Amino acid sequence: MDIPRKNLGLEGECEISVVNLKCDTRLIGSYREEPGIFPGWHMNKAHWLTVVLDGTAEDEKIKFLVDMSYELTKK
Repeated sequence: MDIPRKNLGLEGECEISVVNLKCDTRLIGSYREEPGIFPGWHMNKAHWLTVVLDGTAEDEKIKFLVDMSYELTKK
């Protein structure tokens, strides 16, 4: 989804593409310290991360987080 940069505390007026991903609560704190990864915007911040899709976050980390989110949310 695209959200205003200011919603993540970033400078600028334009929108930024992001994805919300569920994260293991044991790992969520360390991931929030990574560039391009924020507490879940408009989600439960204890379980969700928001990842910007502008190249700031490393592709391999995004892929890992997508896989983890899938495993945590599948039935």
